[in-house]
Parts: sequence; C-alpha cells; structure tokens
Amino acid sequence: MRLPASIVRLRDRLRAVVTRLRAGGGTTGDGWRLVESTADRTRWRRADRTLDCRRLGGGYVVTVSHHDARSRYPLTPGFVPLASALAVVTCYLQYGVAPQLDRDGRPFVGVRRGQPTQVFDPADAGASVRYAYLDGVTTLDEFPEFLDVGEDVRTAAERMPDRRREPPRDTAD
Repeated sequence: MRLPASIVRLRDRLRAVVTRLRAGGGTTGDGWRLVESTADRTRWRRADRTLDCRRLGGGYVVTVSHHDARSRYPLTPGFVPLASALAVVTCYLQYGVAPQLDRDGRPFVGVRRGQPTQVFDPADAGASVRYAYLDGVTTLDEFPEFLDVGEDVRTAAERMPDRRREPPRDTAD
C-alpha cells in the first residue's frame, strides 16, 4: 500500500526532528550542500569532501572524494539500484557512516540506539547492535527508519530515474 505524498512528507519531517534530537540537537548533514543534480549525476559538497551519485552502466555508483588527499573511494559495491544508492548517500550525509559489506558483498550498517554505526570489531557486535541492509531498498519509502529522506534526495530521485531494463511483459491473453 502506497501512502499519500503528504503523509510521506510529514513522516519524513518527523523523522528529521527525531534524528536531530537523538543526535543531541545538531544537524546530521552538517555542512553538506547539493551542488548539482542532473539525469546522470547528483553531487553534494562540503569544505573537504565531495559525494557523487552517478549513473554508470546498469545502475548507480556512490563515491566520496577528499579534496586535500585527492583520493576517491566507492561507498557502493559496484552498480546498485537508485534507491539503494540514495540510501547509502543519505546514511553518509546524515551520519558520516559508510556501509560495510558482508561476505556476500551486500552493503549494511550496524544500528545501535537508533543510529547507524560501523561494526569492525567482533566485540562491538553485541546484542545491542542490529544490522540494516541497504541493498534491499527499492523506493525512498523503504528507507530504514533512522534515515530522513530530505528534499535534496527526493530531487535526486526525481531527476535520476532508475533506467534498469524490465523484462518484457507477456501481452497474450
């Protein structure tokens, strides 16, 4: 069941307030601004970094680059659907957390006390951590509860249509 757009916007605003309260009142995307959004690429920037979501081949790739080190590294495990790429973008913009990959190459983040975290040490993976997989997200409405779908992400989703090919439908009666 799809929710009406007004309900979705209201839900997203409420999520933003709750996220800020959990983070101690600060903004989660501190300093990030949308600088470009076209059919093939959306780019965010802040003083020391650039975050790119671009269409390549059969999907979308998210990369982050550090201006001082002249380095770029991927945040997605290759080409992913647009909604999954935008979930990765949102997680990075709001929390500075890049997803990790499980042994099957699926992107995930650990979630502790309602906020994403990276879990590198097995000692950190206690009972208080649950795992949220970002590759199963197919629409913005399916973002995990800790991610706020901002207007810039909605703009990117509207301008960067997911152009994966669908299998032909059988039109015979």
